[in-house]
Amino acid sequence: YSENSSKKRRHKKMSGVPYQALSKVISYLKKLAESESNQKKLLEIAHAMDALSTALIKKQYLDDALNLNSDCLGIKQLALGGVEHHEEIANTLYRNGLIFVEQQQFDYALDQMNQALEMRRIRFGNTHPAVAEALQIMGDIRAELNAHVQSIDCFAEALDVRKKTLGIDNMETALTSLCLGVAHEQMESYEKALSCYQDALRVQILVLGEVHEECAKTRCGIGAVFKKMGRYDEAEKFYRESLRIFKLVGEGRDHPDVVEAHLFISWVETRSDKKGTVVAAVTPSSSSSGMTSMEGKR
Repeated sequence: YSENSSKKRRHKKMSGVPYQALSKVISYLKKLAESESNQKKLLEIAHAMDALSTALIKKQYLDDALNLNSDCLGIKQLALGGVEHHEEIANTLYRNGLIFVEQQQFDYALDQMNQALEMRRIRFGNTHPAVAEALQIMGDIRAELNAHVQSIDCFAEALDVRKKTLGIDNMETALTSLCLGVAHEQMESYEKALSCYQDALRVQILVLGEVHEECAKTRCGIGAVFKKMGRYDEAEKFYRESLRIFKLVGEGRDHPDVVEAHLFISWVETRSDKKGTVVAAVTPSSSSSGMTSMEGKR
């Protein structure tokens, strides 16, 4: 669901001079926190740790980022005087959840993200972009755990919140619509999947223009759903449109979606009856949609 979510991540451990430098910075920040009683100053120290954690996550130093987040959480709790439900605490828990997703420790990720979500609901209410953000990731996690019904619930609520807060023509809204479509496709609810994909495609064309790789990928996904429904003429139409756009944007023939489209069109061109009398089992296999959402997240 999230961008590259199914791929193995590199789990690196910082060492040598970079680790020594980082350790000195963290040690300095912790000493500052120990000698500080002003809430504003403590939160400034915690925010510096947040920034370091974000940089570590980007560089894939995930264990180091988790350790830093633990220190950061302690400083925030000290600054907030034991307040349990606060956005600062929620943000650190959310970041922990992202790290556990990267490490593919989905049970831990779900626990941290659920805590962050509940805190954000208490702080902001149910209709807030931060709530939708957490729901989006929880939907991804549920999908990774093959809990597709719960995944649909998360994505559906996130989509509703994003429509209300960001609008229907926003790319974040389109992202969630794509995710919901993938989840419906996994449950073989193809009409619902098509509706979600088509909503997302409309926004992508509006924001990115028709000749864009993301539009081609979504068209390929729509074609895959039509193929699964046995509606081969419509599938062919969307696969051909996706190939046309992939060619315009310079995508090579080894791209998975390009390969899928060519396989299906070759099959269509060689079979004698295009009305679907040949059983679906003989059609070329494909991925669920050829599209991803997160990233994830970015």
